[in-house]
Amino acid sequence: MGEDLERLKQRIPLLEYLQRHNWTARRVGAQPEFVGLCPLHQETRPSLYVNARKNLFYCHGCGRGGDLIRFVELLLDLPFRQSVAHLEQELAPSAPASELLQQTATFYQLQLHRHPEAIRYLEQRGLRDHWPRCGKPAFAIPHAPSALI
Repeated sequence: MGEDLERLKQRIPLLEYLQRHNWTARRVGAQPEFVGLCPLHQETRPSLYVNARKNLFYCHGCGRGGDLIRFVELLLDLPFRQSVAHLEQELAPSAPASELLQQTATFYQLQLHRHPEAIRYLEQRGLRDHWPRCGKPAFAIPHAPSALI
């Protein structure tokens, strides 16, 4: 499990994770160290230091520090295993847009067939001429080639 955790932390560096979540920081000195406001508590002066080379953080305001997993634990108030699962889910590749469009079109097609009043409404609006040759209403997402079901 230790190797998997190290790979997880390498796949998303702490600094990159913070920046993805709108953390703004400025470089401190010649080292790859950054400072910004700590999202773990209310403050007006930057006290959260992130060492990008070591992939660690420490806040001089609240005294908390650690690695990426520890940061997620503190930020989201999650136990260790849930923090790891959260990071893995965040890193999981999202479905391609065409797949999402297809799933959406399928969902609305099913809804049309479950609600006859929706079909009557479409007929009243004069959309019957745009139905496929099968004579049933179909749902298509505009600007999505071949999304017609």
